[in-house]
Amino acid sequence: MEPEKDSNGINRELAIKVADQHWNEASERLKYATDYAQAGLKGLFLANGAAIVALLTFIGNAKEMRFDSLGIWWAFAWFSSGVAAVLATNILGYVSQASYMQASLRLSWQAESDAHETGQTFKPQKYEGLGSWAEGVGIFLAVASLMAFVAHSLRLMQSHDR
Repeated sequence: MEPEKDSNGINRELAIKVADQHWNEASERLKYATDYAQAGLKGLFLANGAAIVALLTFIGNAKEMRFDSLGIWWAFAWFSSGVAAVLATNILGYVSQASYMQASLRLSWQAESDAHETGQTFKPQKYEGLGSWAEGVGIFLAVASLMAFVAHSLRLMQSHDR
């Protein structure tokens, strides 16, 4: 027996079931993306923070100043910038999610307003825009943190080889 279709040839029950399956998959993938993002940010924080500790240990164990003090200063500056970028990325992640939550609330309120025909309008665009901006800047800062770590680690290795 063939499933019941409407006048447009659409099986509504099957369409709803497929939509729910895709919604559940998207929800699971968001959880995975969140887990990867958190692990990545922790790794960047650890890498840049450990580099600072390693530099402090190096300086503390140096019997005499046989290293480029300006190079060490720049290394501290870049590794510290990497740590600051990770911290800012975490803050921007919060701003992004809080903004998306506000947009979702407004969409929910709009649906209720439409259902009850109150005539009220709730616009999510401002919050969606802020969420997208914070997300983009956060991703940029996370990449910048990684670049700061890699670039200055390589630079320190090159200067040590001399």
